[in-house]
Amino acid sequence: MNVFKIMRGLFKITALILALFAGLDNTLWAQGQGSSINNQIKYSTAVPFLTIAPDARSAGMGDVGAATSPDAASLYWNPAKLAFINHDFGGSISYTPWLRELVNDMSLSYLSMFSKIREEDAVGLSLRYFDLGDIQFTDEQGNNLNLFNPRELSVNGVYSRVLSRKISVALGLRYIHSNLTGDFNSTNGNASKPGNTAAADLAFFYQNNYSFGGTPTKIAFGAVLQNLGPKISYSNNNQSYFIPTTLRVGTSIVSDLDVYNKLGLNLDVSKLLVPPYSDPSENTSVLEGIGQSFSEGDLSDLMLGIGLEYAYNELFFARGGYYYESPDNGARQYLTVGIGIAYQIFGMEIAYLIPTTNSQNHPLNNTLRFTLALNFTRSSDVDSVKE
Repeated sequence: MNVFKIMRGLFKITALILALFAGLDNTLWAQGQGSSINNQIKYSTAVPFLTIAPDARSAGMGDVGAATSPDAASLYWNPAKLAFINHDFGGSISYTPWLRELVNDMSLSYLSMFSKIREEDAVGLSLRYFDLGDIQFTDEQGNNLNLFNPRELSVNGVYSRVLSRKISVALGLRYIHSNLTGDFNSTNGNASKPGNTAAADLAFFYQNNYSFGGTPTKIAFGAVLQNLGPKISYSNNNQSYFIPTTLRVGTSIVSDLDVYNKLGLNLDVSKLLVPPYSDPSENTSVLEGIGQSFSEGDLSDLMLGIGLEYAYNELFFARGGYYYESPDNGARQYLTVGIGIAYQIFGMEIAYLIPTTNSQNHPLNNTLRFTLALNFTRSSDVDSVKE
């Protein structure tokens, strides 16, 4: 019985489920061997759960968030926005049943909290937990070994500061834990272990108010470098795997149509900063990998999200969007819709994803995201805290 081979098989299965069926653009390389179908998966990383949109608001707008108005989920999309948030403290909790067309026990949960220290400073803390459900381990003859629940999590802390009336920056630090197989020892001396690593986010945000034909308009721009950190290892054999270091830039244009109605157009462009077709047996550094992602990449590597958000009196919100990824690089392509309500300190968001490729049998069919939010303001004369 070779448990090491069983471990490798689980890595491959997990990678295919997350990357190919779910439409993620990353696959997890299995101890020196890459997994792809039709060679379409160009970029391969571990912990791809870090790339799944966690909240319903952004998910309803085509997975955009680099420059949208700040909320508790800004800790994920662009923590620099937190310094401009209009509330003193608050938070949100989001839940996504994942791949319900394939399994019934996989989910992503996301908890985020923030607090304004002063008018120009804010801090935040978030927890992301990905439950892959129960997996039955078997040996090469098909005999059951044990039932295991693979799971991954990340804990993130951020500090955001206003530099001027229009500009803010932020630094985020993240701890990442990935337990896909538990602790296994094989008959040939190889062993697996949970992976642990750390990463940083660097973020920038700009916003300014304009008037076009008498219509008040806010234009914003955001940029964030996410998950910049060392590779992660799942064994003691000196093989390690890139985490999904990502560059995201975006813009937002929000116009006040009248005193009650607002309409916003949002656009995000993102790119994985890892070497194409990377092999964990190669001793490529993180900085070398970032360089290779540009020197060996092309425009097909870019991922595009575009979304609209309509707001009525800051009480009711309707959203729609589209996400596009090249067929040469994963082929994620889907429409999104969403709605939201906000009343005093309470908010609720729902988003729904509609695949546009192989839609009838797509594993992301009927993907729903739910978010509940609470926002508080210390000032007694603010409507949101009046009784």
